[in-house]
Amino acid sequence: KDNITCIFGNWTEGSACRARPGPVNGGSAGGGTGGRPTTSTGSGTQHTVEVKNCGQQPVVSNGDIVGDDSMFLRYQCAAWYKRVGPERVRCYSNGMWSAVPVCKGCGFGELLFC
Repeated sequence: KDNITCIFGNWTEGSACRARPGPVNGGSAGGGTGGRPTTSTGSGTQHTVEVKNCGQQPVVSNGDIVGDDSMFLRYQCAAWYKRVGPERVRCYSNGMWSAVPVCKGCGFGELLFC
């Protein structure tokens, strides 16, 4: 079965998952998503799509996009700021972005750790 459904708080039965041989997405074995990263949400699994399909790119205060490819944006924080959260941001098939990092300022006593 390709789909499972939640009915009154219970999932219908699906087929067993099998790992596909060979590296997918940086060397890990993946499922049947055609090599596209996925994430599980409360409403099911979301496939990632090309970032051009998400419209306006997320803005990170005190940070910049320092790398992009068709499937993700890579963020870096300005000097004296530390990134908290993911370095890479992806676009989901529903047009939403994955979690976006925050750039937090380093305090006076924390400069060595920034």
